[in-house]
Amino acid sequence: MGVKIIKFFPANVYGGLAAMKKLAAPFTDIRFIPTGGINQGNLEEYAKVGFVFAVGGSWMCSRKEIAERKFGEITEKCKVAREAYLGYEVAHVGINTSCGADKQYRCGNCRFE
Repeated sequence: MGVKIIKFFPANVYGGLAAMKKLAAPFTDIRFIPTGGINQGNLEEYAKVGFVFAVGGSWMCSRKEIAERKFGEITEKCKVAREAYLGYEVAHVGINTSCGADKQYRCGNCRFE
């Protein structure tokens, strides 16, 4: 059917990395996006395997933090997760535009206006 990437949820309930490893063996062209049970403590082990395309998790952004508008804390958690997953810092992310070309974005912190 041409499927190449599959969300694997809830990863912790269905066996986590061990289950994905078993599934990846016969389906060598499939990569997974595990969610459910992923957190800062186990993120790096998921990031190290080739059959994981990306991960998702609510530990970075709780409903309570959103309701309390704690966007600074959410941003910091996302930065820590990104660094753990990718192993490097992103200095700037452009979204199909150069800096300043679109009034919706501003350089420096790459924040929405």
